[in-house]
Amino acid sequence: MDSVDQKIIEILSRDSRTPFTEIAKELGLSDVAIKKRVEKLIETGVIERFSIELNKEAMGLPVRAYILLRCSPENVDSIIKALSKKVKVERTLGSYDVIITTDMADVSSLRKFVEEDLGSVPGIVEIRTLIRV
Repeated sequence: MDSVDQKIIEILSRDSRTPFTEIAKELGLSDVAIKKRVEKLIETGVIERFSIELNKEAMGLPVRAYILLRCSPENVDSIIKALSKKVKVERTLGSYDVIITTDMADVSSLRKFVEEDLGSVPGIVEIRTLIRV
């Protein structure tokens, strides 16, 4: 991967829909050269996927929460598996075993999720919730 590939990644990171012709014009290359480079970045696994970024506020989900879970060691994998069907879940190292990232309509919806949904999951020992401001 060279500086041209890095520049292509930078451009696509800002907007993954940027046409190859526009990238080519900015970098002084042909659109065919850009297409080949992007294909190689995909083949080598540097680019895994192209995605969209959602405006959660516009979707009626303005409350972003990070929920830290301390779990009993024998339940961590099953908790992650069960929760990953509903929310973004990642395993962590440190004081907590799991972090959940979720977007909610309001704080009462978040409270309901934490108390009812998470509160009923066996093996969760501690829940700490952080709300982005």
